[in-house]
Amino acid sequence: MGARDEEAFEQLSKDLEALEEKPITDEVWLGAARLGHTLRRNGITVPLPDLLIAQVAIAEKLVLWRAHEHFERSRERCP
Repeated sequence: MGARDEEAFEQLSKDLEALEEKPITDEVWLGAARLGHTLRRNGITVPLPDLLIAQVAIAEKLVLWRAHEHFERSRERCP
């Protein structure tokens, strides 16, 4: 994660401050663990930070703009 210029850095800082207000709940941790387990059974290993990102997107009904191909493979193999 990085910012290309000062303006992007300021926006990134604001976005990260907003995240501080919403801690990762036990439900999100459990959901990420279940997601990881389901994906692993389907032959996909996903790093924990990416599982948490995916689970937060699922829980908050957010659109996930992905940069890693395993997000797309995860979507295809997990309901």
